[in-house]
Amino acid sequence: DTFTGNLAEEYVHFPQSLKLYISPEGPVDYLPSIYVAVDMNDKVDPQQPLAITLVLDNRNPLDLKGSTVRVVETNLPEFAREIPFDLPPLEKKTLEYTVTPNPFQKPGEYTLLFVLERLGQPYKVVEKKIEILSVTPAFATSLEQKTVFFDIFNALTIKNTGNLRNTQAIRQPVSAWEALFVSGDSSIVSEKGQRYLTWELTLAPDESAVHYYVFKYRTLFYIILVTVLLLLFYWYARSPIIVIKKASTVKSDDQGGVSEMKIILEIQNKLSTPLKNLTVEDLVPAIANVEKNLVLGTLEPKEVLHTHHGTKVVWSLQELDGQEHRLITYKVHAKLNILGTVSLPRASVHYHGRFGRLRKAYSNVFHLRH
Repeated sequence: DTFTGNLAEEYVHFPQSLKLYISPEGPVDYLPSIYVAVDMNDKVDPQQPLAITLVLDNRNPLDLKGSTVRVVETNLPEFAREIPFDLPPLEKKTLEYTVTPNPFQKPGEYTLLFVLERLGQPYKVVEKKIEILSVTPAFATSLEQKTVFFDIFNALTIKNTGNLRNTQAIRQPVSAWEALFVSGDSSIVSEKGQRYLTWELTLAPDESAVHYYVFKYRTLFYIILVTVLLLLFYWYARSPIIVIKKASTVKSDDQGGVSEMKIILEIQNKLSTPLKNLTVEDLVPAIANVEKNLVLGTLEPKEVLHTHHGTKVVWSLQELDGQEHRLITYKVHAKLNILGTVSLPRASVHYHGRFGRLRKAYSNVFHLRH
């Protein structure tokens, strides 16, 4: 007993290590444990590309090889994606991609579902709420022009590029010259010296409208053409000779009546070249007689003819130089003293114009008041 007790006491003072091995009866099967972070702007401008980043963290020894991220939102088909990935045990991975939204997407709140699947079975679903913002830019315009015989036909296409139904006033700048000839259903306003054609219209998202207007220069062309033709006709038909008739009282009786008049014919050649073989005719009313003795220095008449309307006095000019003035004066005696106003008929000059045609130039009718 003493020996046994001593041995037991010594055993207590010398402990021994014992290794135990524990193992399952079958293969180990882990449930997926993964952390998913979605990094994206939750205020989405539908007319700008959107970057999306997914951070995946495998938190157990399960190998997530052959997995897929599927993005679901039935009202936002542009966001739909299927992205395959492999994620080894206890590792992290970042997935990045860019979405181009529908630029006319109706504004409002939507929920994106990021579904992680493996072997056809979902094992993680992450929700992300986003808001599609309202976009109301100025209506876009494009202009097409077509010219048909000086008229310019314009087709202005106006489009709502926003994602809301909108009403806007459209202004198309035009010059002051164009504003004079424009025709269409627009109104014209002026602002700071600039003129605009204006329309007001309401368009739904992605809706277009076309407004037509015309610059009617054809009318201006006709006006210019007629003006040129008239100028050419005037240049062709105008007389190169100016004839001015004047008269003055030489003698009057005691009662103030006119008994003798002096008549002056001023003839001018407007051309720079001479005119030849001119004939000047003047008619003296029947109430007066032509004085036989003409004033010294005037041209002697070729003939004096008595007619039913009065006395016709005719002069012959051999030549009238370019830009030359010629004065013809003569006196007449009244058969009876004249009171009041005397009307002296037109004098005429016969000459040969262009192409040898015989033409006439007439003076004014002179009224002598006494």
